[in-house]
Amino acid sequence: MRKIGEGSFGGVYEIQRILPGGRVEKCALKKLTVPKDNGEIQELYAQSFNTKNITAHFKNQMQELVSEYALTQDLCGCKNVVTCHDVQCVQHSDGIGWDIYIRMELLKPLAQVGAFSGCTALSEVTLPESMRTLSSEAFQGTALESISVPSACSLGSNAVPLGCKIYSTR
Repeated sequence: MRKIGEGSFGGVYEIQRILPGGRVEKCALKKLTVPKDNGEIQELYAQSFNTKNITAHFKNQMQELVSEYALTQDLCGCKNVVTCHDVQCVQHSDGIGWDIYIRMELLKPLAQVGAFSGCTALSEVTLPESMRTLSSEAFQGTALESISVPSACSLGSNAVPLGCKIYSTR
């Protein structure tokens, strides 16, 4: 397991399992924690909430997050929506709060995929300084007129359309 990202409610991890026959299956696991920390609980106690109301408050938050998962199920098959495979909610041992685990599609980094190919609304792009490689044909089929590329970034073959101006950044 390796951490690949973090958001306001929790982290995203790359996980894998070995299936019978030796095939390795990889996916992403998003772990959301409600509340984010004990300070949120203490704040509600300070506002004169009782344990029952605090538990109900965080249960509502958990249910909202699960309804977002349900929306991804409704959009399953849409090209630009991450596929979510399943969800599990585990109530904290003290009864206040939840851990929500969402198993979902493991996406490939932009450097490995022609991620913007066919996005006709793109005309200008500035790549982040952290970008080291831009995949082949990443911007083919776009209306890209100019791109600013970090000096340490290498461009794959046909990464940008013919006639696109390439500027180097530091």
